[in-house]
Amino acid sequence: MLISGNNLRLTADEIETHRSVGVDLDGVRSRDQYARAIEVWVLRLADTRPDILRKFDHMLRMAVAEKQANNPPPPPTA
Repeated sequence: MLISGNNLRLTADEIETHRSVGVDLDGVRSRDQYARAIEVWVLRLADTRPDILRKFDHMLRMAVAEKQANNPPPPPTA
């Protein structure tokens, strides 16, 4: 994925990878359009497979917590 400002360019492999899990990126050319495509996918997933969405949410939360544990914020300065 190449990003320049708000413009976005995806490779054919990236588009196919997204398509394999149900994300439609046809015509996506900006960050906002990408965010909307992901939003539509999440809403669709919530309707059809809420169990998978819950697992995905759990995995994301664990990844964020692990990253924060490995990169603690700097101590506050007085």
